[in-house]
Amino acid sequence: MNRLSSSFNSSVTYSKSWGSNYNLTVGARHSQNTNNQSVSISLPEINFSVGRFYPLRAKNKEGKLKWYENISMKYTLEGKNQYSDIDSLLFKNNWTDRLRNGLSHSTSISSDIKLLKFFNWNNTINIRDRMYSYSFRRMYRNEPIELNKDTSILRTDTLRGFNNEIDFAYSSGITTKIYGQINMKKGLLRAVRHVITPSVSFVYSPDFSDPAYGYYRTIVNPYNKPPKPEKYYIYDDIFGSPSSMKSGEIRFNITNNLEIKVRDRKDTITGMRKIKLIENFNINGGYNFAIDSLNLSKIQMSGRTTLFNNFNITYNSVWDPYVKDSSGIDNLNRFEWDVNRRLLRLESTNWSLGFNYTMNNETFKKKKFRNNEANDNNGVNQNESAIEAYSNSQPDIYGNYQNKLPGQDQDEQQWGIPWSLTLSYNLNYGVNHYYRQYVHVPQKSVVQTLNVTGQVQLTKKWRVNVSTGWDFERSELSSNTGLDIYRDLHCWEMRFNWIPVGYYKSWRFGINVKASFLQDLKLEKKKDFRDKFNIRSN
Repeated sequence: MNRLSSSFNSSVTYSKSWGSNYNLTVGARHSQNTNNQSVSISLPEINFSVGRFYPLRAKNKEGKLKWYENISMKYTLEGKNQYSDIDSLLFKNNWTDRLRNGLSHSTSISSDIKLLKFFNWNNTINIRDRMYSYSFRRMYRNEPIELNKDTSILRTDTLRGFNNEIDFAYSSGITTKIYGQINMKKGLLRAVRHVITPSVSFVYSPDFSDPAYGYYRTIVNPYNKPPKPEKYYIYDDIFGSPSSMKSGEIRFNITNNLEIKVRDRKDTITGMRKIKLIENFNINGGYNFAIDSLNLSKIQMSGRTTLFNNFNITYNSVWDPYVKDSSGIDNLNRFEWDVNRRLLRLESTNWSLGFNYTMNNETFKKKKFRNNEANDNNGVNQNESAIEAYSNSQPDIYGNYQNKLPGQDQDEQQWGIPWSLTLSYNLNYGVNHYYRQYVHVPQKSVVQTLNVTGQVQLTKKWRVNVSTGWDFERSELSSNTGLDIYRDLHCWEMRFNWIPVGYYKSWRFGINVKASFLQDLKLEKKKDFRDKFNIRSN
């Protein structure tokens, strides 16, 4: 997060939709930096999109679909007109020469085919057409640099005229599912189920910096020793640029899911309960045919699971199949197996444990009601009447009760204050494995925090939020410690924010209009850590 930013921004957007498949957005943006006096204006910005549709499928198709009827398309049009300058030179001195504009057409064509009943084969072609009214030519200066003139050694000329650039990429993938299950007739454990989802994909994109395409040019920098050729994109980058490197990669991914089924007397329907031991465990990597060395990518492993509904465990690791050089920085084109007789070398690993628990003003009331219902010995009719009374006595968002529960006091009937409290504990343990002169040097890191956030709706118009935390490694309050007070003023709203401790110690008070299109109509007073930097514009 850039907390020392000295810029401000404004924007306006209009959106229109036709049905569920056609969307149009027209907008304008403005940004200004008070530190370097730069101004950037984008007017207009146009985005028109057509959602996925099937051009070869009949409108009222009946029966099984043919393979070609599953071919789908989607389309996106983008248009931008941008202008940047110094605020003192805004719209002066041939300002049209600093306009940057263009159109971009993106089309995606996909097909899904079922192979041998068990395999899904997907093919996708992505095509992008960029249109510009200018292009660039660059060269290094040979003439001496004059005093009080442009001192840049690189000169860029703008050539006006219509230009069109088209690039594309192709991908294909096959996936399936493999199921394995073991059933037991006796005992607490009744079944173990393992689901494996392997997939193999191929991605190809050509090298669009090849001179045959004409999208990139090469110049030689004479100031480098020795001089080296440099490639540059001759069009603007407001819509990005095509790949300047050929890619022909096969990727693989294996996803695992493991769960068990145990007896559960609380379940009166099936008598069983499913428990997920591993929600997701992935192994993925790739092999790139388009490069001349180090073709095999690093192998990544990741997993996650949830225990007891609110205890989360995640795992990530990176494994390298190639050996390092003597400095331990660059990879050599030799496999770990050939040198160290191991398939992979562990490069980094990370474990994250998290626990979350939330309670509110309804948490204990529901429990109390269930206990009262369980202890009621007057028959089914009283239970039904209690349930009906409870359902009619739910509070609204501000805690107002319309009816009274059995055993509920008068004060609780008239008013209840909505509140919530969330406790979260996070532990992150990571190890990066470095090698210096073939010596293993692990670097460990531990982050352990306990966070508390609470919210109280004092009245229909007053709301208070409190957050704090404790960093066990630094033995200090976390940076999220703060107090927020909100007041609804009908068409207006008031906010007070206070961070009492830490590097970002500050307070802020503001009153503003609720309507988003009048967001700049506000009154604000603040004092924060940025005041000591005294950032001023000349």
